[in-house]
Amino acid sequence: MRSRSGPESRPRYRPIWPGVHRQAAETALRLDPSQPEAHAVKGRHLSDRGQKAEAWAEFETALSLDPTSFEANMGAGRHRYRDGRFDEAIQYFERATDLADDDFDALGMLTSSYAALGDADGLQRAARRMLERAERTLTHDNGDVVATSYGAYALAALGEGVRAKEWIDQALLIDPANQNMRYNLACAVCVYLKDADLALAVLEPALELATAAMLAYVETDPDLAAVRDDPRFAAMLDAARKRTAAAGE
Repeated sequence: MRSRSGPESRPRYRPIWPGVHRQAAETALRLDPSQPEAHAVKGRHLSDRGQKAEAWAEFETALSLDPTSFEANMGAGRHRYRDGRFDEAIQYFERATDLADDDFDALGMLTSSYAALGDADGLQRAARRMLERAERTLTHDNGDVVATSYGAYALAALGEGVRAKEWIDQALLIDPANQNMRYNLACAVCVYLKDADLALAVLEPALELATAAMLAYVETDPDLAAVRDDPRFAAMLDAARKRTAAAGE
């Protein structure tokens, strides 16, 4: 969920995504193996491929080189989240939220981790921070789709269903083709609004274009537990698997 609509009102920290920069990371590490972000990007790629031990070794190296690296903390957090080790994931996501004050992804993952543990207080704290950050951003640019979509997620987590759906509609109006945004919104609808029909309607266009890396998250994400046995979800997922396999991803 990195795309943005409207004029740039201020710089935004943008994490590196391994699907785009994996080869660049490999090249960077050959030239200088002491670059923590390059190790983190390689770790994300290995994690997406299911090479858990190798991925964790890269994250550990990245964190040892720079424990204040946003990329390293986010990568380590996501890796632990995938394994269902939410207590450990939270430690990394908490650190990441303090390292980039205009990022939303860490707060979204943090909220989801607390939800997975059933920690209502932690969930509320993280969601309030996310909403405050979104509202602050929107005072500068009311067309910011990232802030709007994460604000919708936060509102859903805080139990403000009516406002959440209004913000979801606004986010989809701004950038209807944004796959990551649709995925995150579907998670919010599924977990907090308990609306399977809306969740699947929001998610379906994203799954039609999902990469193998995205499917790896879809298949394990606890936020989608409520629709995992829904035959409509199973059909969407099966079609996406067949498409990515045919494409050799």
